[in-house]
Amino acid sequence: MTTIRRDAINYLPLNLTSDATTTPGIPMRLAAGACVMVDSLDGATSLTFHVKEDAASTTAYELSDAAGQPIVQTLTAGIAFQLPTDTFAAGYIALATNAGTAVVRYSTKG
Repeated sequence: MTTIRRDAINYLPLNLTSDATTTPGIPMRLAAGACVMVDSLDGATSLTFHVKEDAASTTAYELSDAAGQPIVQTLTAGIAFQLPTDTFAAGYIALATNAGTAVVRYSTKG
């Protein structure tokens, strides 16, 4: 009999800026679900999602929807949100603020 294993992975806070190339990549390869918890904001009101080749990559590609529009998430401190389904196609994603900074944590399960 095959056993399906579902693990939740919780990570330390990520300090986000408007530069996705400096944010560590979040592993999505085995994720079946994920959420982001917004701890604090300093000038940031939204974030965009970017695809990275690996966790340490300094290259980040903005993730767009099928219509070619960037995927944007509005931010409020103290909320959590589910990652958009488009992010599950990536091996790693990075988050970038529209301005200022944000401190977030994330959890994946797979």
